[in-house]
Amino acid sequence: MARSELPLSRELSWLERLIKALFGAPLTVNQPDAARLILWVPLVFGIGAAAYFLPATEPAGWLLPVAAGSCLTLIGVSAFFRANALAFYGFVLCGFLLAGFGVAQWRTFDAAPPQFDTGERATTVVGWIEAVERGGSRPRIRLRVTELSGTETPPERVRVRVGLAGFGPGDTVSLRAVLTRPPGPAAPGGYDPARAAWYDRIALTGFAVSDLSAAEPAQGDHLARALARYRWQLAERIRAKAGEETGGIAAALLTGDRSGVRPEDAETLRVSGLGHILAISGLHMALFAGGIYFAVRFALASVDRYARAHDPRKPAAAIALIAATGYLILSGAAIPTQRAWVMAGVVLIGVMLDRRAFSMRSLALAAMVVIFLAPESVVEAGFQMSFAAVAALIAVY
Repeated sequence: MARSELPLSRELSWLERLIKALFGAPLTVNQPDAARLILWVPLVFGIGAAAYFLPATEPAGWLLPVAAGSCLTLIGVSAFFRANALAFYGFVLCGFLLAGFGVAQWRTFDAAPPQFDTGERATTVVGWIEAVERGGSRPRIRLRVTELSGTETPPERVRVRVGLAGFGPGDTVSLRAVLTRPPGPAAPGGYDPARAAWYDRIALTGFAVSDLSAAEPAQGDHLARALARYRWQLAERIRAKAGEETGGIAAALLTGDRSGVRPEDAETLRVSGLGHILAISGLHMALFAGGIYFAVRFALASVDRYARAHDPRKPAAAIALIAATGYLILSGAAIPTQRAWVMAGVVLIGVMLDRRAFSMRSLALAAMVVIFLAPESVVEAGFQMSFAAVAALIAVY
């Protein structure tokens, strides 16, 4: 037999063995596998975002356009190396690594509040109440600012402790308050309120030295004000109907308004390790959307003529997705709720497209969307625990 007719048999190099171990067999240097590449893209995307937050100081501003340009260049160049898996994977993954860094830096710059001096003197603030964050005689409210004395460019939001005196979310008010920058962590390595406030676009926090008074509503934000008012009225109605003991928790689970939760109940949940139950996230979205999906599917499957001609899962998934979107809007669309909605949406859309609803690729797609919308969440325990738990469940399944 001629040498050219013998089967090709050679020792793989260490680099080829590494690629084969990471992306799975069969894989040769001439066979890029895009189906497995999608599992690694969100990983390097998240690593790039995390790399932005690792330094103790802010990276140089010129890195943002450099990262964006390099990302586009690398991903574009990868198209010319489809015949070589090693080069193709390298260019694509390096491109998304830089993309993660650039998205995190862009998000940080975009959320930056206007620069102005703060002092110990009270200033006049005009804006509409976006949410009541804590209850009591002097609750903590979040204001969407329209005017702030002493500056031509007011910040987007401030957080003030003040008595409501009959006002509620959606109302435009005026008050005088002492405002300062949000405080840093109480202990090194602890929760950083200033960092959370930055990405929530809350530039200043403080306390009021006057009562709230009605102000002329500014133009715009009509839909946002109406939604905030509706959420508050619904929460108030739930608390009134359900009673003092359970009304606050019920309102928090439905509308995201935790101002009515009694301090002793909140402390009990915190001590028992169940404080996260009050934050609408994956558990609540799964129960709500999953309950709607199975109820609609059961109802449609019960109609014999329809069930024989159509797949009842697809309309059930569509209705569940609409319901989940409504729940997202009604609950205030906090970051954990957005993350849960994205993951639920990927599963439900997979059902509608006849794809496997629970797969690592679906999880990877959800991670990409979440990191793009909120890259700062990659260094938070909620993001890491959510995706780690879901990945473990899918792997066991």
